[in-house]
Amino acid sequence: MIYYFAYGSNMSYQRIAARVSQCESLGVYYLPQYQFKCHKVGLDGSAKGNAFYTGDESRIYGVLYALSDTDKTLLDTIEGVGKGYECRKVTVYDYSNADTSAYTRAYTSDSESTHASLKLSNLRASNLKSSNVKSSAETTNSQQEKIAYLYAATNINDCLLPFCWYKHHIEFGAAQAKLPESYREQISQLPCQEDPDTQRAALEMAIYN
Repeated sequence: MIYYFAYGSNMSYQRIAARVSQCESLGVYYLPQYQFKCHKVGLDGSAKGNAFYTGDESRIYGVLYALSDTDKTLLDTIEGVGKGYECRKVTVYDYSNADTSAYTRAYTSDSESTHASLKLSNLRASNLKSSNVKSSAETTNSQQEKIAYLYAATNINDCLLPFCWYKHHIEFGAAQAKLPESYREQISQLPCQEDPDTQRAALEMAIYN
């Protein structure tokens, strides 16, 4: 079993369930001294998420999953390991045991900030359709920290914007996992652009139907 720390679009249960055969959510964890940025150069030409090392008091919040070796290999291919992402081993900490008063910081835009957030419609986290993903309530996880893998960008461009459907995956997953409200609010300020490929955008959003 491999632990995978999802901090971007794969926080959405529907998103990761459409990509792997089975996974188990262990709940909300955080990664200290890293900041969430959306500047990884995606294969589709848009920006994707990155765990950017800062060495300061920043934190990235996300969902910790347990995956089989087979599903981890599959996810490596889907995410594009060797093509803009690398696997990185990190220590993440159980948020339920964390000091909730600690300083947190989410995405910070290096360009002029714009408000292009999507409304999270029909969000019903308690009635998920993804039967192949277990909820954290079904999992007993007494340990405060885990050694996990994440995907870190090797090719970045701060001038790129993510597509709006990609931002929706992140927002949906963050709300679903009940990440800290201030962290979710900062993610909502992430500027995005409409995908010119309307068919691709429709397919991405279809997992929520």
